[in-house]
Amino acid sequence: MGVMTKMRENTAAVLWILVFAFGILFMLQDSQVFDTVGLSNANNIAEVDGDLITYEEYNRAVNRRLDLYRDQTGESASTEVVDLFRQQVFDELVENRLREREMDRLGITVSDSEVIEMVLGDNPDPFIRQQFGDGQGGVNRELLQSVIDNPEARDSWIEVEDYLRSKRRGEKLDKLIEATVRVSDEEVKAEYIRRNKKADARYVALRYADIPDDEVTLSDRDLQRFYDDNREDFARDRSYDVQYVSFSKLPSASDTTAIQTELEGLRPAFETAADDSAFVQNNLSERPYAGTFFTAQELDGKVAQAVFADPTPGRVVGPVMANGEIQLVKIQEVQPAENTAVKARHILISSQETDTAEETEAARQKALDIMGQIRGGADFAELAREMSDDPGSGRA
Repeated sequence: MGVMTKMRENTAAVLWILVFAFGILFMLQDSQVFDTVGLSNANNIAEVDGDLITYEEYNRAVNRRLDLYRDQTGESASTEVVDLFRQQVFDELVENRLREREMDRLGITVSDSEVIEMVLGDNPDPFIRQQFGDGQGGVNRELLQSVIDNPEARDSWIEVEDYLRSKRRGEKLDKLIEATVRVSDEEVKAEYIRRNKKADARYVALRYADIPDDEVTLSDRDLQRFYDDNREDFARDRSYDVQYVSFSKLPSASDTTAIQTELEGLRPAFETAADDSAFVQNNLSERPYAGTFFTAQELDGKVAQAVFADPTPGRVVGPVMANGEIQLVKIQEVQPAENTAVKARHILISSQETDTAEETEAARQKALDIMGQIRGGADFAELAREMSDDPGSGRA
């Protein structure tokens, strides 16, 4: 509590670099070949098995990719980067169309109970952990439930459920593909013939002991000649002996430990690096070099706590796990903040625009009554827990 109070009251800002932000989410890309691509009219750029991809949809996806690039790098994309993004977006749209058709054909669905488990289960989906993280690697379930129960957030929450449902449906298709063994029509036909083929053979058998040893002499040349003359009798279908190992792409505790160990190994080199920007690029950071100042309120809670505990220029902080990422941070420079930080607590008494005059007046009287109790010596935190409409008001 003392450290966080010091952070909130500290008027310093820190120029810092996120070197490694390893996301724990993995995406399986299963590229396919689209059936047909053509321009049916000016508003469509492609047709995949009868399903049209409109120019509006394509252009919207490209613009989202360019906006994200600009937010991450602070600069506009070059012509080469724009061309690359356009090709990537086109390939993704085609692949998504093919995947959706295949999932429909296979009857792959996701039940409501599965979506609920992804949101409120013991192991929520990484998207929920990221959006509703408690700063300790878990989920702030009070905040999550308040959003679910909020009527004004209904439309946004439906979009979240649709995203989770689509994601789980795609995961089911990927697992089905991984477990599938493809057998061609030719292989089925060859196996049928092998099992049902019959032969009519006539032969004369002599006991081996009845033939004198000196009357049967076969040289290597005799054997080779016999093989050459009867090669078709020795023909065999080509066969394969395949051994393979399948690894899950889902992250595990050992994956996180391995990343933490790797970052610990990079820490000494980061501390002595002469060019931090080049160090970030050479070590393939998930986040680009950030040459700007941040206040404690602009950083993730755990990262801010670790940085502002000792904001000494040159100090390397981490590895710190926050929002599904593991971060290594280097403090470059400290300067005074432009605005004074203020710490405040509140008790919220809700009043909507649709309330009647009587309801609005009742809410105002309730607030005045609470203010009178506080001035009279009542415990603020206790009143916040009991009376506030904001579930977070009573936290210390």
